[in-house]
Amino acid sequence: MMSDIQLTAEERRSFGALVAQLWSDEELATRYRDEPVAVLAEYGISAREALPVPPAPVEEISDESLGLLGAVGAGTCGSASSVSCPGCTASTVGSGNCCLSEAAPPPQ
Repeated sequence: MMSDIQLTAEERRSFGALVAQLWSDEELATRYRDEPVAVLAEYGISAREALPVPPAPVEEISDESLGLLGAVGAGTCGSASSVSCPGCTASTVGSGNCCLSEAAPPPQ
């Protein structure tokens, strides 16, 4: 069950950074188990109790898989799943006329 503690957007970002550290730093993880409120305060999170930490990912992603993930977004310039580029408009999305595609030169 999740805690009823409400976090601000900044506290959620800080908690995400803390969780990443907890997954990789056994000393910090031990401190969090022993004194969670103090550790949370160090990360700018006001809480009176420990927040549940999600389990760490169990498998590593290979370099090959990362390359495949990067290729999935190719040709979708301007979509929510990719980084927009300066010369693209809504009419060029998915048309192959994106300034990042081979079919169109970058904007001048």
